[in-house]
Amino acid sequence: MKVLCIILAVVSVPATLLLSNLFWIGFREARGIAMFLSSQDFLRRILTTDLLNRPPAEIARFAQPQPGGYAFNMSAFQEADQKAHTRGRSILRPVMPVLILGSGLVGFFAIGWLGLALPIINIFVMLSTFMASTRGSIARSTAARAAEHVQVVALILYRWHAMSPHEATEWVESESQMKPLWEVLTSLRTQ
Repeated sequence: MKVLCIILAVVSVPATLLLSNLFWIGFREARGIAMFLSSQDFLRRILTTDLLNRPPAEIARFAQPQPGGYAFNMSAFQEADQKAHTRGRSILRPVMPVLILGSGLVGFFAIGWLGLALPIINIFVMLSTFMASTRGSIARSTAARAAEHVQVVALILYRWHAMSPHEATEWVESESQMKPLWEVLTSLRTQ
């Protein structure tokens, strides 16, 4: 029994690292998207007239005309993206405290009072992954997902502008973070 408790106590730290990375992934992606949307140089690298006129299927599927218009496409895409991140965090919210408190309990049974340091170590690991998600470089996979997200939004805006320029312009003016993207799309339309 004591050996099992020691194994569980030791495994709690890498488990906390893995689960907290999953928990904070939405923040890293949001940070990547915001970073990309604010950089016209980056936007010019990932957005081309070829991409906008002949997008890959995985991007084009989000920009198919809907009965509610492209405003519906935009809100549906943003809502689906938000729900995906919220669903993951809502599953992990109760798991993380149980893991942290359980590590202390199991640690206490395994190595006595010294085992009560495990929750502190696990909280430190969780806070470290949070700090890593708010600072430093973005992983390639996160950057790729953020770039694809920006490409989908750009394609929706590009097609929306083709169908209803005034409506698309009004939407962009209400979303200040989209203005650099809109400027790049405007320059691509004039080429």
